[in-house]
Amino acid sequence: MAEREFQSLRSLLPGLLCRVARGGGSSRGLQPVWVEVAGNLIAKHARPVAWHGELLVLDVKEARWLKEFLVQEPELLTKFAALLGEDAPKKLSFRLRA
Repeated sequence: MAEREFQSLRSLLPGLLCRVARGGGSSRGLQPVWVEVAGNLIAKHARPVAWHGELLVLDVKEARWLKEFLVQEPELLTKFAALLGEDAPKKLSFRLRA
């Protein structure tokens, strides 16, 4: 019988949250993944709200942060890909929270 290398629950959590979000369309449960990708400071100014195919939609608190997220989109996508692999979003959509 071959030995299996065990993964920590912490390392499995992002992928599990991603699959749940994709399955239900709602991405509110992705907040812990978003914090890991964006960092605490940046993540406080936006939150994942929906996932449609390869598009992750985030609500942004203020217009000045909206511009910052648009500039950082390529870097954020790279970080999502590093964390989630094939399951990562391919595009982000930032909308100003009403």
